[in-house]
Amino acid sequence: MPCTYDIDPKEEQAAWDKLKRELDETTRMLCALCQLCDDVKLPYMISGLKEWWSKHKESDAKRKERLRLEALAKLTVDECEALGIKR
Repeated sequence: MPCTYDIDPKEEQAAWDKLKRELDETTRMLCALCQLCDDVKLPYMISGLKEWWSKHKESDAKRKERLRLEALAKLTVDECEALGIKR
């Protein structure tokens, strides 16, 4: 008989959901700290953090641009004109 991982899928999903929430919160805190380092022009970051921060800023910029485009797509032509937005 093949071995299987014997756990209730509901318990497993709950554990993954909790880990995801914790990782998201940790990422938000790390992002805020790195942003503060940028704001005060801190000249040094520990090994690996500078690379993580650079990649994080790139992915965050892409995410914000995607959100911006999605929001613009919801506007009518009249709303775009009223806001002075050219499509």
